[in-house]
Amino acid sequence: DSIHRILLVSNLYEPYVLGGAEKSVGYLAQGLRDLGKEVHVLTLFDQDETEIRDGIHIHRIRQPNIYWYFKNHPKWLKPAWHLLDLHNPIGGQRFLAVVDQIRPDLIHTHNLAGLSTSIWAAAKSRNIPIVHTIRDYYLMCLSSTRFKKGKTCQKPCGSCKVASWVRLEASKNVDGVIGISQHVLNLHKAAGGFSRAKGMDVIPNAYLATHTPKEVSGYNSSGKIRLGY
Repeated sequence: DSIHRILLVSNLYEPYVLGGAEKSVGYLAQGLRDLGKEVHVLTLFDQDETEIRDGIHIHRIRQPNIYWYFKNHPKWLKPAWHLLDLHNPIGGQRFLAVVDQIRPDLIHTHNLAGLSTSIWAAAKSRNIPIVHTIRDYYLMCLSSTRFKKGKTCQKPCGSCKVASWVRLEASKNVDGVIGISQHVLNLHKAAGGFSRAKGMDVIPNAYLATHTPKEVSGYNSSGKIRLGY
């Protein structure tokens, strides 16, 4: 197996977790470690920091945008954050500093908000294969949700059109793409994303076998049941 040293890239990573994506990347890192791979994770923080936790090399780099998720910030800075996140050359430079240090055989990217898709071109400059897992609609929507005013967006608004064009154009640098569902993969393909990818597949989120759903012993008997996914 020519793939031994793997770099996973996720804007957030344990213990800084906001949602299921970060947990899934953590489970993936553990699974690859158990297969005998040398696993590195590059993630964002408010300062540079490295550690080895449970056999996984974690490289936290100082966030290249104007604020970090876990720091309080005024709302008026949000548009500027999104503008810089369209193409962030600083993020690309900080990313390459870690890549040149560890020299991975494969780079597997996940959620990129805060780093921007500029890291794909940076990785391409080092001739390292890139695989990306699509976990949300970051490449097509500024809010990453395609959801506004209580409804799913049927077409992108003006600002999302610009973001979508920039990010999907950058996806040409990706060699392989994974969708966590067929639906999310099909949407990105239809929009012109990952046009040069040599391989595409659907792989659901990683999880630990010990973390299985448990039977609900009781629920609100108001007559309404809410399901979330």
